[in-house]
Amino acid sequence: MIAPKQITLKINGKSCVGQEGETILQVAQANDVYIPTLCHMKHLSPWGGCRLCIVEIAGSPKVVPSCSTPATDGAEVIATSPRLHQLRRNTLELLFSERNHICPICEMNNGDCGLQHQGYVHGIDSVRYPYLFPSLPVDTSGKYFTLDHNRCILCTRCVRACEEMEGVHTLDVSHRGIHNRVVVDIAATFGTSDTCTSCGACVASCPTGALYDKASAFRGKLNSSQIVRTTCLECPVGCSLEVYTRENRIVNVFGDLDSPINHGHLCVRGRYETWADARERILQPLVRRNGKLEPATWDEALDIVTNATKRFQTEQKAMLLSPRLTNETAKGVKHLAAKFGHVGVFVAQNEAALCRVNGGPATPASALEQLQNADAIIILGARPSRDNGVVAARIRTTVRRGGAKLLIFNTRKSDLDRYADISANVVSLERSFWKQVAGLLQGVRRPVLV
Repeated sequence: MIAPKQITLKINGKSCVGQEGETILQVAQANDVYIPTLCHMKHLSPWGGCRLCIVEIAGSPKVVPSCSTPATDGAEVIATSPRLHQLRRNTLELLFSERNHICPICEMNNGDCGLQHQGYVHGIDSVRYPYLFPSLPVDTSGKYFTLDHNRCILCTRCVRACEEMEGVHTLDVSHRGIHNRVVVDIAATFGTSDTCTSCGACVASCPTGALYDKASAFRGKLNSSQIVRTTCLECPVGCSLEVYTRENRIVNVFGDLDSPINHGHLCVRGRYETWADARERILQPLVRRNGKLEPATWDEALDIVTNATKRFQTEQKAMLLSPRLTNETAKGVKHLAAKFGHVGVFVAQNEAALCRVNGGPATPASALEQLQNADAIIILGARPSRDNGVVAARIRTTVRRGGAKLLIFNTRKSDLDRYADISANVVSLERSFWKQVAGLLQGVRRPVLV
């Protein structure tokens, strides 16, 4: 594989090094040069709609959006100037006047709103344009989040996240001009949608209060919360989480954008079910006495286990584990098992860890990368949408955007069936059926079996 060519350009007089194919914004961010943005988000395709990231290029009278303009070797870029400041300020005033951005009663009035932040940065203390004050609906039908059209700036980050990260394309933009609006399944709501997976990618990408989580509303500022980076234990994929906590309670949960595994994306289990749903937590060991589980201390529990294991032979002792365990927990379990002598270790059923067959153990990142680069995906007896949401999202995006062929062999139906070239609930032994399968797989070079 040929390494990208290195390029050098000047941004605000600073010499910046980048790679051929990167945009001006990517080079600027990599070299700590600030350019304001609203519609841009890491891991999403550039759109260039908000026009806040506009820059000037020496030799051209035009301003161009830096998020979608390729950086060229030797270019001289101006990202900060009185002209650019005024143009950005005009854009922000138009955004503030178009919808009902009434900050004091907005859930995002806590230092986390991208529009509000840019208003402060550009010194907007009044708006010269008349406010339109539209009367737009608020969709509260979703289980975990709300869509308030009155606060939308049509940056389309939610639309792109829904398509490019979750792969369902539940959201889109309808109508034209001043009547543009984000829509759910053309004319549905989150509560009635048959495509929305409640992954929350749209909420995590929204820079204003147009989309917000019900459970986290008014719990406190994210920028003053403690951030705990951890691993999701809802399935064996091992997605990285950023958990925001305040006063010993969870304020919100986001995916880690820098994670090589999930790239900031989460499924409904990792993003919401871990904290937005009420769950009875086990906070101390439980010991069965007289047929009922009763609380006990760690010393009592370990003594009971030790005494119980002494009565059995080596081949009669076993420990049941789940591949959801983190490396740290697995190390602790290993030490625990050593205290009880030799025991057999078994992995719980219906818990599939990510693996590959071309030699050596795979990391989740490499397995998901193989899935993303596949030209054919065969799902055999698995239900990724139920068990491994991020894997299902990667399958959808690979099929919808990458054009991969999808073959599903499972007695139970799932939402992935609608994207499949073949979805067989009953596997036929007829020659014509397997001839069709063979025809689909003809010429395939990068198949992946799930």
